[in-house]
Amino acid sequence: MRFPLLLTTAALVAAAGVAQEPTKAANATPGTFRSYVVLDQRTDPKDPKGKRNVAGFEHDLIVSNELNPTVAVFSRIAKPDDATAKLVGKLKELSAAHKTLEFGAYLFFPVLDKVYADDAKAKATADDLQKWGEAIPVGPVVLGLSEKESDQTKAWELPETGLLVVFYNRHKVIKKWKLDDTAALTDEVLAALAAEVNKELKK
Repeated sequence: MRFPLLLTTAALVAAAGVAQEPTKAANATPGTFRSYVVLDQRTDPKDPKGKRNVAGFEHDLIVSNELNPTVAVFSRIAKPDDATAKLVGKLKELSAAHKTLEFGAYLFFPVLDKVYADDAKAKATADDLQKWGEAIPVGPVVLGLSEKESDQTKAWELPETGLLVVFYNRHKVIKKWKLDDTAALTDEVLAALAAEVNKELKK
C-alpha cells in the first residue's frame, strides 16, 4: 500500500536547496547602532579589566557590549540639561550595582544632519557634549553622536523628538520608555527604570 508523501514548507525549501533566512526572535533589539563616541570615561588605569576608551572614534557600542545587559538612551535634544544629568546619575548607580555583569549604559544623541565626518556642525556639537559630560562627570555612561536620520534610527524606531530609553538583556528588549522631552525624566520614571533593571538582573 502506498501512502501520500506530505512535506512541510521547510522541507520543500530545503529539498529545493534554497536557504531560509533566520527568523528574528520576538522583542529582539533591532541590531547595530554606530556613533561617534564623544566621551568615554570607562577606562581606569587601576582596573586591569577596564574597557578600552573609544572616545574620538566611530564605534558600535551596542555590538561591542555583546549579550550583556544594557540601557541605551536616544535623545533628540542636542543640549542636555539638569534632567539629563539626573538620568546619567541613575545610570551610574545601575552601572556600579551591576558592574560584574558588564552592564552597559549609553547616551546617544542622533541630532546631526549628516554623518559626523560630513557635518559642519558636528565638531562644535561634540565639543559641547564633551564639556557637559566632563562636568558631571558621566563616568561609565558613554556619550555618542550620530545623524538624526538613517537606517539605524529607523530600525530602532526612534521618535522624531524627545527621548527613547531602551533596557535590554541578551539582546532581548525588556522595557522601553518614550518621553516627550527631558521634563518627563521624573523621579518616578527613573525609579521605574531602576526597578525594571534590578528585577531583571535580580539585584
